[in-house]
Amino acid sequence: MYFALFALITAVLGIIPIFILKRYTVAIVTGVVSFFVLWGFYYLLVQSMVWPLGGTIGIIVLIFWIIIAFAAGADGENNFKFVVWFPIALIVLFIGRGCAASEWVNPVEYASLIGNVEKEEWTQNVQPLDPKHIRLVARELAEFLADKQLGSAPGAIGSQFKISKNTMTLQEVNGKLQYIAPLDFGGLWEWNSANVSPGYVIVDAEDPLKPAVLKLGKKFRYTPEAYFGNNLDRMLHKKGYLISSTITDRSFEVDDNEKPWWVVTVYEPTIGWWGDKIKGVVVLDPDSGEDTFYPLGKIPEWIDRAVPQDFVSDYISYYGSLSGGYWNKNSMFGAKLNLTEPETPFFVYGADGRSYWSTGITSTNVNDQSTIGYMYTDARTGKSKFFHAVGATDEAVITAVDNKVAYKKWHGTGPTLYNIYGKLSSIVPLLGENHTFQGVAIVDISNMQVALGDNEIQALREYQKMISSSGKQIAPEMARQQENVEGVVDRCSHETKGSETIYYLYIKTIPYTFTGTSELSPAKLPITEKGDRVKISYIASGEDAQPMLSFDNLSISVKQTQNQEAVKKAAEENKKEVKDAREVNTFRKEVEKLSDEDIKKIIEKKK
Repeated sequence: MYFALFALITAVLGIIPIFILKRYTVAIVTGVVSFFVLWGFYYLLVQSMVWPLGGTIGIIVLIFWIIIAFAAGADGENNFKFVVWFPIALIVLFIGRGCAASEWVNPVEYASLIGNVEKEEWTQNVQPLDPKHIRLVARELAEFLADKQLGSAPGAIGSQFKISKNTMTLQEVNGKLQYIAPLDFGGLWEWNSANVSPGYVIVDAEDPLKPAVLKLGKKFRYTPEAYFGNNLDRMLHKKGYLISSTITDRSFEVDDNEKPWWVVTVYEPTIGWWGDKIKGVVVLDPDSGEDTFYPLGKIPEWIDRAVPQDFVSDYISYYGSLSGGYWNKNSMFGAKLNLTEPETPFFVYGADGRSYWSTGITSTNVNDQSTIGYMYTDARTGKSKFFHAVGATDEAVITAVDNKVAYKKWHGTGPTLYNIYGKLSSIVPLLGENHTFQGVAIVDISNMQVALGDNEIQALREYQKMISSSGKQIAPEMARQQENVEGVVDRCSHETKGSETIYYLYIKTIPYTFTGTSELSPAKLPITEKGDRVKISYIASGEDAQPMLSFDNLSISVKQTQNQEAVKKAAEENKKEVKDAREVNTFRKEVEKLSDEDIKKIIEKKK
């Protein structure tokens, strides 16, 4: 019905100049033909009419009037000069409305679209991402695993259906991160023969070695790639969601009972054609077509994503470039103060169990590969919090990882930021040329050092050793966690992985197993036996297997060369210097907190 109504409005407005020219028969014939043509056009286009001047209606009416004005001029009509003002007036209205809604007229309104931004310093206690659910499966790998599973499905359903990668959604389901992707039609003929999609694919987002699971036996009638009345957008159009608003970000999610739904964001422009703001989400049953609208802030708990990625990117961009006014950014004489821009937002989960868009913030300098902080935007409410922290851009992190593994023809993808031992760290899955999982890299983004491992546990152990290998690299938070123990070895063992031998030691009364390689002590660790007294330093991370930072077997006396003794002495002096430097740095920070009056009192007291 809406398509016919839009076609009627457009046809009637379009033929008004023809009536003015008193070509009544031509006007009626043109109007009738236009009505039926436009009816089919609007049905196929599925376009929202929420934009100023009727959106598509206004543009098509303008085209009508321009054609009529040219035709009237060519025929030498007496009323040509009057008719030509119709398209001119409409063009002026379009231009005027566009200018009135532009950034240079409304910089504050655009900068405010993000809402109130909370600001906080990144400290050792901040953990915006959930360390219990580390996403090791990047989207690239998830798509590969889903395609592979579909290709091996019974009945060769891959010839009729495809993985809908545009609607694949990362979601937490029953405490587990998973990618959910529906099967959609391969084309018109496939839709015509099947009429319904048979199911969806689940890809574990935490375990890259776990095969994807194909859930069949479903009947999804309404999908983005279905045709005519079964097309998802057309169905929502018929229900009126594109009349006073418009839609975007079609996500495929499952509820707590693992029932699948389409979750589609509903929004409207608030500053002319632009300034899009989210109204809520419409949840539609892909089988029955039943729908429910939930306003933003009142959506069900099982829905993880109501705010689209491009909205987050636009809001942060406006906030960073227009908060100081339009001319601060664009004028030749503008001060260009505090101009920032976002990196690509990543969909993540916080330690509070909520879903967020994580976005690195950097300056507008094209050569800048460092970040000034990170914006976390709640994907359900749109509220943002900014963590001030100096780091590196995602592009710089990927470059550092690729430089480390390029000789193996691997590459990093999907970096995710975590707080590891008080240090800003990026966890990066490693993929091979054929998209297969190869391992994990952890990057210390303060100095771009990279630790590699076959899995997250091995990578974490290498990361511990890496950030502790030099006194100048160790974080103060990590230094407080470093402990030294002495004891008698109760059990010892070793295993060889590749070309590396890993030694395991257990000391009575200490609830950990200590691990390390012969690099810690080439002369003593390989020959350590049960009953030997040892001295070990490690990081008290609470894990059951603790990587050793240093090792010494007190039951074995081995003579060292003068060079070895010199190196050991230099290392001990280096540790002392670093400790003193930390104490000086701590004292300096305490002094900075004092007022001038407090400092004067301290000086007088010393005198």
